[in-house]
Amino acid sequence: MTGFIHIDVNLYRVCNENIGVDAIQGSLTITGEDNKNCTRIIPKINDTSKTLEWIEIITKRGVKIGKGFITGMKPDVHWTAAEVKAFDTNWTDIIYQDLQVRVTHSLIPYGSNRPATRERITMLLWLCGIQEDHKTLEIAKGVHYNLSNPVAATLVGRTKWSCGSVATEAHKIITNNKYSREAYKVQEDKVVVTFAPKFREMIVLERHIFGKNSFFNVMYNTRTTDSIRPEPTMDEGNNKGQDLNDI
Repeated sequence: MTGFIHIDVNLYRVCNENIGVDAIQGSLTITGEDNKNCTRIIPKINDTSKTLEWIEIITKRGVKIGKGFITGMKPDVHWTAAEVKAFDTNWTDIIYQDLQVRVTHSLIPYGSNRPATRERITMLLWLCGIQEDHKTLEIAKGVHYNLSNPVAATLVGRTKWSCGSVATEAHKIITNNKYSREAYKVQEDKVVVTFAPKFREMIVLERHIFGKNSFFNVMYNTRTTDSIRPEPTMDEGNNKGQDLNDI
């Protein structure tokens, strides 16, 4: 992890189309940070009125905002003494410890300080853009989720909330009656039977490929002695399914 700064949404689209205004961003710190190798954010810039004012300030200086899904930033270009004075805030270093999670608003600029003096591992969550028809999610090869139920399909941009099957399932979830709970337990068991062996295989491959930099190797190595399980092998699997907490 080395120095970078940006915003996970396009500022113009946030202000004009409300695209990304309700999103969140976050990260998971795998190896702890210190004051020379840590997360940076600009606090208090988390509503569209401030964003509009900010856009006006920087465009008057001749700074252009692109049309991509994110807004790139450069030091001393997008955030100068003028912004510090106008908004009474500035880049703030935040030091996260092992396995701490950051959750911030989509309008908050964030990044990492520089230059890095050591290696550290951080998992960043990437927001995905949904196409204009609100049916297509921008992910690799437009992957189809065969196990998605109607509500799950809606959450990943596969269908609309106004769809009849989505409304029906949402009603079952909200009413929480005995029959709907039983139906969802059956569906959950089917998903676990299919997913658990593949997930275990993925863990083995990830640990083999990335070695000491593997997320799962780091996770296993930081567990307490009592909670460490034997390393999975390539032929390990569970055709009957199991609680994923036991994987």
